[in-house]
Amino acid sequence: MFRWLSVVPAALAGLTAAPAPAQDRSAEEILQAIQAVQMPTVDMQAYRAMSPEDQAKYRNDYSAKLNAAQVKQAELIGELAKVDPTNPILNQLLPMRWQALMGASSGNQAKLEDLRKEIDGYAAGGGRLAATAAYFNTLVVLQFSQDQEAIVKAVESFIEKYPQDQRAPGVLSIGALRVDDPDVALAFNKKLIEIFPDSREAQRAKGSLRQLEAVGKPFEFEFTDAISGKIISNKTLKGKVIVVDFWATWCGPCVAEMPNMKKIYAQYKDQGVEFIGVSLDQPVEQGGLEALKTFVKENEITWPQYYQGKYWQSEFSSSWGINAIPAIFVVDAEGNLFSTNARGKLETILPELLKKAKAGTGETK
Repeated sequence: MFRWLSVVPAALAGLTAAPAPAQDRSAEEILQAIQAVQMPTVDMQAYRAMSPEDQAKYRNDYSAKLNAAQVKQAELIGELAKVDPTNPILNQLLPMRWQALMGASSGNQAKLEDLRKEIDGYAAGGGRLAATAAYFNTLVVLQFSQDQEAIVKAVESFIEKYPQDQRAPGVLSIGALRVDDPDVALAFNKKLIEIFPDSREAQRAKGSLRQLEAVGKPFEFEFTDAISGKIISNKTLKGKVIVVDFWATWCGPCVAEMPNMKKIYAQYKDQGVEFIGVSLDQPVEQGGLEALKTFVKENEITWPQYYQGKYWQSEFSSSWGINAIPAIFVVDAEGNLFSTNARGKLETILPELLKKAKAGTGETK
């Protein structure tokens, strides 16, 4: 449910080695031990009542406990694979092991290489786990390699060998994000849209392509401000330079950057600049709207908020290819999209656009 659940503390990197199995422990006993590992739970009521700082601490504590439990299970699954390598339940359990060890091995090249060797054995051996093993090997490259050629080769190899695999859209999508060459990213996105047009990843890819093609063209929007209830649109803000901030209250970097966003807003709001927040918070029934309203009130954020209510599946943000936040767009005073990559650049972009707007109206200052 929470995107922050994937966080893996560096301290867990040393937990990847499987412990020595108990003397004469049977497969059944190992399976019982796997099932006995307790996963932490989330107290959502308590979490929502916390301050942003306490929420961050809660997330970190929860993630540490979760990943420790997952690594413990991974060790036991590895033991089971040695004791009973043909046990059919390994088809379900080994992917869990690989996922946990990928996170716990982050930053440790030797452990990642050991993990790849293990996965390679299953990929080369054929059988039911071959495609899954190939997928995890591709993920290891996509997440940890800095070698651009290796990244491209890994994506192309998986798609060539498993073109109809349900995970193929995700491989292409991640690959497009990881490559530095914009032409390669464009090719991956186009292939994604062509081969998997109905996938969620394809919709995001269309949004990414839309970003590239939409700069210099009218940027249209209309929503009800979650705070004031007023209708906000590109028409009601006509003539203003608009900063569009895609964010969420659960997003650590978004929250961390909010004080600077408030400072910039205060500096430019009376000069013809307006901000709008586009929230990717959780659905109403999961406390997303309440979290947004509480955060805005407590942090005295005065610009309009577009609460979409569908988390990462929200239509407006997905249609613009938003797959990481914070993300900041800027619209010029003529209503045309000026930038889709304005994070960290507002203090340069805003004076430039305001100067351009005044020159267009004949104003001088």
